[in-house]
Amino acid sequence: MTKSKFSVGETVTGKVARILVRKGSSEDNGKGEQRYGVVVQFGAKTNGMLHLRHIGTNTEQSSKRLNGLQVGDIIEAKIIATPRHSYGTHLSEREALQARTTETLRAVYQKGAVVTGKVKSVRIFSETSAGVLVELDGVIGMMHDSQAAGNTTSQRQQRVLALGKALGSELTLMVMEDAQIVDGKVRVALSETQLLEWQAKQRQEAALGLLKEGSLEMGKVVRLDKDALIVELSGPVEGRLPHGELGGAVLASVSKIGAKMRVKVASIASGHVLLSRKGL
Repeated sequence: MTKSKFSVGETVTGKVARILVRKGSSEDNGKGEQRYGVVVQFGAKTNGMLHLRHIGTNTEQSSKRLNGLQVGDIIEAKIIATPRHSYGTHLSEREALQARTTETLRAVYQKGAVVTGKVKSVRIFSETSAGVLVELDGVIGMMHDSQAAGNTTSQRQQRVLALGKALGSELTLMVMEDAQIVDGKVRVALSETQLLEWQAKQRQEAALGLLKEGSLEMGKVVRLDKDALIVELSGPVEGRLPHGELGGAVLASVSKIGAKMRVKVASIASGHVLLSRKGL
């Protein structure tokens, strides 16, 4: 059975039934004709209007695409809301193309994906803002300086400037959010800080998997909490050593950053390591 009812947002395939033209503008003395859209027939007897601004992948090439269309050509388009002061069914080839392209791109450039590309250029937005353009297999992604490696704003900005002097070098980054298409142009936001954080977490989880309850480890005090010492083990993995596990004299001697000691892994639960000094 042929479908007869269609809704806004649905993608349809049809044939060009008619080319819409109007006389030339006053600038060319009314000579010639100018195409401004086509009528597309889809379904049983449904016609839709496909205007110039909705043809092709972007505004720059829409006129060229329209001028190349002929009656009978097959077109895939998405049904869009009827514009104000208009009527009938309106279509957008651009939205259909972008939806298909976006779906394909998001399968590759989805949030959290790790990608490798080549540094293409550095773009300066202002005195305090810049970004690195990275070529990713035909797609251009951008890393803002706020996402560059570094502990301070100055270090991150210096990192971007250094990349600008290494054009063509390979750079591995993480995709911050699913790829987007704006007016036919792909946008992929990239991050070096998120990649480094993810890599550190991966290393920590791997090291955590090697620890066993009851094992003896050498550790170093890295932080002082109110009721415990935070001790860094190999990996690095951090564990909590409660003050109650230490005698007063021992606690006084090791309650400083960098102090080293031998500890026992008392328990491992949900990624948290509890340490002990009993029996040592």
